[in-house]
Amino acid sequence: MNNKIYKYILIDNSIYINTEQGVIDLFINLYNMKPFSFFGRTTRSEVFNRLPAFIIRGLRVLQFIYEFHKKRLNGSSNRVITSHFFGGVMLELRQGGYKIFNLKKQEVMTVFPKQMPLLEIEERIRTTREAARCSLAPKVIKWSVAERYLTEEYINLKSPLYSFDNREKLCSEVFPILENILLTTEPEVLPFETYTRDKVIHLELLINRLQSTTNETISNVEKVKGFISLLKMRLQEYSRQKEIVLTFSHGDFCEGNILIANQSSRVIDWNTLGSRSFYFDFYHMMFKVGRYENMDQQEIARYREELEAGVELFYTKLRENANFHSLHEVNELNSFAVYRYLFYIELIILKLQFTGFSDDEKITRLMKWIRRIEVFEKVDAESYGQIGKSIAN
Repeated sequence: MNNKIYKYILIDNSIYINTEQGVIDLFINLYNMKPFSFFGRTTRSEVFNRLPAFIIRGLRVLQFIYEFHKKRLNGSSNRVITSHFFGGVMLELRQGGYKIFNLKKQEVMTVFPKQMPLLEIEERIRTTREAARCSLAPKVIKWSVAERYLTEEYINLKSPLYSFDNREKLCSEVFPILENILLTTEPEVLPFETYTRDKVIHLELLINRLQSTTNETISNVEKVKGFISLLKMRLQEYSRQKEIVLTFSHGDFCEGNILIANQSSRVIDWNTLGSRSFYFDFYHMMFKVGRYENMDQQEIARYREELEAGVELFYTKLRENANFHSLHEVNELNSFAVYRYLFYIELIILKLQFTGFSDDEKITRLMKWIRRIEVFEKVDAESYGQIGKSIAN
């Protein structure tokens, strides 16, 4: 570890700047940091928004640098972080700790929070190294459990925006990425009944361990329990399903964790890596793309049709892939409803296992997902049995 202490001052949006950084270097670095998309956002000013995108980004970066220069001269920043680790830009993380970007070396360092147990840091590093088995994941450069850091390659690409209004773009870009992730390791086949039973038991244990401190949380926990009961009921209707296919899963596969430019694509933030049911990452992406909380029933029905068409198209593409075609279990992958219900169960487990959040916060975050799922599952009550009606009540 470097004995020198570097001083980072808060400017905006949880972004800290190294006070030793020159203004010109800072402008070049910030302007070219493609994942920092907020520099290109539009404003309420129609005149400003009519400007070319590169000018909007340049003006926003200049405004940011002006704030940095002013705070550095006046010492007026109310937040300062000191670190032995060098970089130009620091990003404070919601769950504690921070990321330090070294643009010259094209590296990004994750510095874990002081309160995080060393065993958890070791597990985080192990997970990141395991994720690097996927060719789309960042390369791991170096790490130290004792010094609480992990350094990876910095991938300077932009996050895409997807919509069901442009299904061709969504499918052409996302499907190859999903296939790459799925093929990172050999898929595993387990008995459907055994896997489902074990997941439900695990989920119920997590629910029973929750420490609810507010009436709202207590009420929401009961709603979660009711939702789980409905999922168990629906899965029991598929008792003829013999096997379930598990595969390498990102766990938080969405637009924000995809970086893409031209024919190049990468996937970042693999903290939720795990082995899950085959379509977990597919459904996670599609539910995030939907953005249908404020849609009317007609729009929701259209969205459901798009999702069903999407999963069938993805299945067809898999059948065309020689690497999948040789697998005997590929024939088990067209039970889309089964995999969707398993996705719900695995998702709830994942949300309840998050560290760095209180139980009240976990339930609040989980309820946002459950409300999203409720909207989707109420679209066609006849097709889904009574699950939509039961949830609605």
